Amino acid sequence: MKSSILLISLIAILAGCSVAPMNTATTARTLGTDNNQVTGSFPVVGVKYERGINDRFDLGVGLESQMGTVAHVFGKYSIENKGEKGVSSAAIFGAGYGTGAGDSKSAYLGPIVSYRDDVFEVFGAYKISYVHWDFAGLSSDDKDDLISVPSSESNFVYHEMDFGISIVQEKWLATVGGKIFFFPDSTSSTPFVDVAYKF
Repeated sequence: MKSSILLISLIAILAGCSVAPMNTATTARTLGTDNNQVTGSFPVVGVKYERGINDRFDLGVGLESQMGTVAHVFGKYSIENKGEKGVSSAAIFGAGYGTGAGDSKSAYLGPIVSYRDDVFEVFGAYKISYVHWDFAGLSSDDKDDLISVPSSESNFVYHEMDFGISIVQEKWLATVGGKIFFFPDSTSSTPFVDVAYKF
């Protein structure tokens, strides 16, 4: 039984194509100079590390499992950064590389707005993503067999809306929320859960 589940999972990973990084939902507040954060995500299983370069700018790297594996680098630039109470706004941007039956390259950017009141913070974000799939070497029949392909084109742009609520503590935060994807050929949504440790 375990080997069957492993085989099915392996086929799903190898048979798919990846879109832009999905584990990008975040509040608009930056970490602050020399502060670090590690975040684990579910149901798109992933981990990311980010560091505050200064009070307005964070940089990070991440790895996640979509239909293939996606590695990405990202940044967040604070426009307005409130502490424990108030409205914050920021811009996010990043680029990713995914593996699978067809490798993918992606880039994204968008605004985030969040409101924090003591230990609770709600946020909303909009992201526009560009994806290029490398179908070289795949026959048209193989392309037709790909699992969960959000577009039939090799190059496409899609839009994403994220929303969530975080419980914020000094050393950790927990977030639940949802994502809505507006792909060229379809629309879909998914919930997400993030748990982060700050140090």
